[in-house]
Amino acid sequence: MAFAIATLSGSWQTRWTSYAMDGVAKEDIEMRKTIVSFALAASLAALPSVVRAEPPGVEVGFSVLSAMSNLIYTPAKVVVAAVGFPLGAAAGFLNGGDTRAAYAFWVPMMGGKYFLTSDQMDGTSPVEFFGSDYADRPSGYGRTHHGCAAYDAKYVTR
Repeated sequence: MAFAIATLSGSWQTRWTSYAMDGVAKEDIEMRKTIVSFALAASLAALPSVVRAEPPGVEVGFSVLSAMSNLIYTPAKVVVAAVGFPLGAAAGFLNGGDTRAAYAFWVPMMGGKYFLTSDQMDGTSPVEFFGSDYADRPSGYGRTHHGCAAYDAKYVTR
């Protein structure tokens, strides 16, 4: 009776198999590696970088200042938003369901920032207690591109 003993030399037992490559295939792989490397380097170079770095103590100070300021700022902002919501609803209702009249209250009173951050404390980012973005205004983007007639049809009445 003959017994077969499994050894490590069998190709079915190894995890990696090597294939014979010609010079063109190796160049193709090297070219792909080079392209990926350049793409990665370009994407890292395009990222915004820190212009100035504050010492850790200053950053901690801005963080503590923003946290303490939020104890007063956030409740005040929530109260203004809570008052602005029914005022905007009433204005819209009294104007025959006009959403623009409602937005006149909603956007400034309910928009803006609800929390202060350390970026706002050091002046990098503005503090926006009242919002200013009206979503119902048509943007200029649609007028300069194809299909602008369909875009403007929503806003033009004839």
